Amino acid sequence: MNVYQTAMDIFRKRLQTENEDLLRDMAEAARLVQIPKGTVLFREGEVLRDCYCLVDGIVRIYYTMNGEEITESLRDDQGTILYPCVLINGVDDLANASIVSLSDCALLHIGVSRLVEIQRTHPELERIRFLLVQQFVDRSFKLKRKLTHMSPTERYIRFSEQYPHLVENVPQKYIASFLGMTPVSLSRIRSKLKDKE
Repeated sequence: MNVYQTAMDIFRKRLQTENEDLLRDMAEAARLVQIPKGTVLFREGEVLRDCYCLVDGIVRIYYTMNGEEITESLRDDQGTILYPCVLINGVDDLANASIVSLSDCALLHIGVSRLVEIQRTHPELERIRFLLVQQFVDRSFKLKRKLTHMSPTERYIRFSEQYPHLVENVPQKYIASFLGMTPVSLSRIRSKLKDKE
């Protein structure tokens, strides 16, 4: 795999910019890292030193509320920017969520200090980051909003239709957490649906 070309292709598509200098600087700064399933990329509340972009694999984004882990998102779409903080104000931002790999993953990595340097050279990056965060939040919010107006069974059916790859490859407890139900409830729903087939 040509890392530079892969990074250029992903950043061109994801960053949606015509600024070739910015794309080149981002691609030159990126390094490909392979991580095994179960690797924690970020822990909620820790200082962020790294920024990742998903090339291949599945990750879980979650936060803790009242001692319980809540799955915010399950992502397997290439180009997803994994940096759990709304804005890069410097090198001491704290992660507002935890991210763990649910499969072996290939990621593009850029250190936060290098990303800050690139942003100083290309101020447009701040606007792009804002748009990326907005897109991520909009996608998550719209999906969660749709799901809250459905019965638990309808929620699971909708999720399994939209994300069959995730249903097959993500532990059921995380899908249950994402859908706002217990693993036992999800197991019952799956059994009932299987019996109907």
